[in-house]
Amino acid sequence: MYNLLIAECMKIKKNIALKMLIIGICVISVTLSLNNIYSIKLCYEDLSQIESYSGAGQFCAALAMRHNFINISILLSVFGAIYICYDFERKLCQSAVYAGCNKLDIFFSKTIIYFIISAVLLLIYSVISTLIPSIIFSDYIKYNSSMILQMIKIYFVSIIYHFARLSPIILIAYFMRKTGITIILWGIVYIAVDKFWQGSVELFPVIDKVYVNTIWQINKCITPNMTYLSAFRVVGVSLMYIIAFVGIAYMLFKREELK
Repeated sequence: MYNLLIAECMKIKKNIALKMLIIGICVISVTLSLNNIYSIKLCYEDLSQIESYSGAGQFCAALAMRHNFINISILLSVFGAIYICYDFERKLCQSAVYAGCNKLDIFFSKTIIYFIISAVLLLIYSVISTLIPSIIFSDYIKYNSSMILQMIKIYFVSIIYHFARLSPIILIAYFMRKTGITIILWGIVYIAVDKFWQGSVELFPVIDKVYVNTIWQINKCITPNMTYLSAFRVVGVSLMYIIAFVGIAYMLFKREELK
């Protein structure tokens, strides 16, 4: 496993898609920061009132509000398809299996690296989008140890939630093994399932109790002042999605004969 993780890291260093992804995330982060700066100036005519603006609140909004993170989620999912399918398209997975590597090690080394990359990029995105307004209004926006701890809690709960959102692309990638088809199928399934839930809730309001506990709604529990119960709820629901999608993906990879 260790050698495979090192090999994955070496491949990532030369990955052009990752470099483009980093640039894209930085652009989105700066854009969100500029939008926040504009909103602050619009909402607070007297900058002395800006103390009510919370850096932790913005940090949380960047990671947990759908209209903020949806573009990041799409970019990370597309990267996941490229990253996973690359080895199948170039017969690298097949070569590793023929060389005697365990399929379990191959699968989880790639999954672990993908999740680590996603966690780092989400941290870059949330820090940049929060930090720039804080620097611009440094005389008014203050941070303390309590707020920093609050942001750390938000981050770790949020990355588990985002892992759950990204796990379907792992399943589809191991099922299709072709980058283009994987991305298209993921897009179709994602939109279809989202519309299905929205339509079902409109027709049968009672379903809303189920809908709020899906990855399309559970992010609403992630707030700057979320309780530990809410945090455990988000983590619990997210882990169920991760285990289900990643588990099925591994079973497909384990049983399929590589050609």
